[in-house]
Amino acid sequence: MPNSTNHRGASLARNIVMHASRHAWEVGQPLREELLASCFNVSRSPINRALQHLATLGIAEHQPNRGFFLSKPVEDALHLFKQDLGTDDVYLKLARDALAWGTGHTFTISDLVSTYAEPRGRVQRACERGALEGWLEKGSGYKWTVRLGIASEEDYERFYRFRETIEPAAMLEPEFEINQQEFETLLSLQQRLADGEFETLSAVDLFEINTELHETIVSWSQNHFFLDALRHANALRRVIEYTKVLETQRIDIFAHEHVAILMELRDGSRKKAVALLREHLAMARSVKAHDLREARNGA
Repeated sequence: MPNSTNHRGASLARNIVMHASRHAWEVGQPLREELLASCFNVSRSPINRALQHLATLGIAEHQPNRGFFLSKPVEDALHLFKQDLGTDDVYLKLARDALAWGTGHTFTISDLVSTYAEPRGRVQRACERGALEGWLEKGSGYKWTVRLGIASEEDYERFYRFRETIEPAAMLEPEFEINQQEFETLLSLQQRLADGEFETLSAVDLFEINTELHETIVSWSQNHFFLDALRHANALRRVIEYTKVLETQRIDIFAHEHVAILMELRDGSRKKAVALLREHLAMARSVKAHDLREARNGA
């Protein structure tokens, strides 16, 4: 992939392609700026720059007065991003180390190049990705600093109790209304996971898929306070999910639970959906806390 002076735009373009892959988008799929901006929690301006970047690569096509559309099969698009996708191994290695180092630890790109024996460009992209996601901070000079939000079992328990409070409440908001297009997309993807398709996905993909499901359902509440709070909390748990939890998570069972919640919402049974959601989050808290303890004990 050609080098870009706008690292954030290139990174966001890559994330759009990964999003398209996870959702099995086909050639001709509209790439709506407003929907993508909401999905990635950014303004429309960086989304527009990312789509323009995709257009220069032949992945997207801009049609006057209509917007951008996917113009290349996602498999071919992913191949163009092969260099960036190779960064995933370095990225996950860095995330694991950041969790071990803890908040406040500082390092330089040169330190990691030497330690990981990886090309400087690949290490640089991994660090920039961590900074965009909020768990790394670029300081003055050459220093980078780890900024973790959730780094202990106790924090993780608190996080899930927080979710068990706000997500059911959002579902019971008086203005709650399902977006039908989003609903169909979520249901299709979760059904694919329930059928075992998760075996081909990375921990990063799985985190993004399940985070998107919960955030989308909360967004149907039309109450941005709930959505903003959940997005902030999810950003804090990203590193610990990537490195310690999703490796042993019961993806298929959780996907079946997601499908059941969605079906109750579709049928207008919000109270039943809320009950299932509470059970789902309580089970996830128990399972993931156990997995985290096992990981910390070296199991």
